[in-house]
Amino acid sequence: MNSSFARFAVVAITVAIFTTAFASTADQTADRVLGQIGFTQNTLNFGGPNALNGPSSAAVDGQGNLYVVDQGNNRVLGFAGAASFLNGASATLVIGQPDFYSNRPAYPTITPSSLNQPMAAATDPAGNLYVSDFGDNRVVEYDAPFASGYTAGEPASIIFGNTSSNGNSTGCTNGQPMPTPDNLCDPTGLASDGQGNLFVTDSGYNRVLLYLNPKAPGGGTPGVPGSGGDTTADLVFGQNNSFTRFVTCTTNPQQPTTASSLCIPDGWTGGLALDPAGDLFVADVYNARVLKYDTPLNPDSGEPGAGDTVADLVIGQNGFTSAAQCSKRRRESASVLCEPQGLAVDPIGNLYISDANRVLEFDHLRLKGTQIAQRVYGQKTFSSYLCGLPAANSLCSPLLPAVDGAEAIIRA
Repeated sequence: MNSSFARFAVVAITVAIFTTAFASTADQTADRVLGQIGFTQNTLNFGGPNALNGPSSAAVDGQGNLYVVDQGNNRVLGFAGAASFLNGASATLVIGQPDFYSNRPAYPTITPSSLNQPMAAATDPAGNLYVSDFGDNRVVEYDAPFASGYTAGEPASIIFGNTSSNGNSTGCTNGQPMPTPDNLCDPTGLASDGQGNLFVTDSGYNRVLLYLNPKAPGGGTPGVPGSGGDTTADLVFGQNNSFTRFVTCTTNPQQPTTASSLCIPDGWTGGLALDPAGDLFVADVYNARVLKYDTPLNPDSGEPGAGDTVADLVIGQNGFTSAAQCSKRRRESASVLCEPQGLAVDPIGNLYISDANRVLEFDHLRLKGTQIAQRVYGQKTFSSYLCGLPAANSLCSPLLPAVDGAEAIIRA
């Protein structure tokens, strides 16, 4: 395994890059920045190949190419070769817009090539790119953009959820229309495993959906769960594991906090991650916790809770029935979470959680029993949480970390 890796964390308008190695000490000061010419700038950017406006997520493919979800500009930017980045580097390709200088959604109509408030991105082992198109209640897939020579304005290859094209975007609110295995409401987080299975955080319906290998050769058997190659979900996490159940959980909670419930999972970012063993992590934002599901697709892994959609470990709370809300005291700790948003796992299984104005790192060997973070990024100590001035060692509302196997990068 490569001895170094890349960590990404996105803040308001920049992407900061941290380079480090797997060692007892780590570099917690960023080395490079995208979206600005330097670490002390935070100018709003609208359009252009090196501009970012509210980047919300990032993903790295197997060849080290970086995708940044430029949410404020309704697009995704692709940067070839993360290892060679310079401050303020220009993107190689743009997705969701006809060119680098356009930034409007197709609202109130949508097309197969448009994006409207994209939130997160993920790549599968073949280099295919998935984007959660939040504003249009859908997830779109583009076939290996770097390898295929993608050009601006090309349509998506697969659409999950709202399949309307050249028509009005299908809305949803408060459980209406009711959830099914085929629809999505405010999708945010995405993750893909080594077999090409796709996990989607369906935040408006308080659930996470699994699509088994939607890029299966031959397209699978349409409408047959588990066959792959279709846009019908195969498993559901949350809502007591029912595809058609919707119970609210916010102002007046109508469901208890349990190992089978989720409440606004990952909010506005992309709080899903998979470790090398196939364990799934979900940021359960409103309950101020992160849930771990032991190898939900592999009942024979030997893990105690393997093979089901019931959570097996909770991070940030004292137990599955605890859901304490944010307070100043809760922010000042290495063992509790206040505003968990984005998640990422590195090649050896260490977990990264963006929480308020910091990113916490949890050692994979200690992800059992009491959960205590071993490292903090963006703050000097675990007891600090303020949003500071732009600098190479500060973070302000980081949304979604991401990792690859070569460089060390954090988006924030």
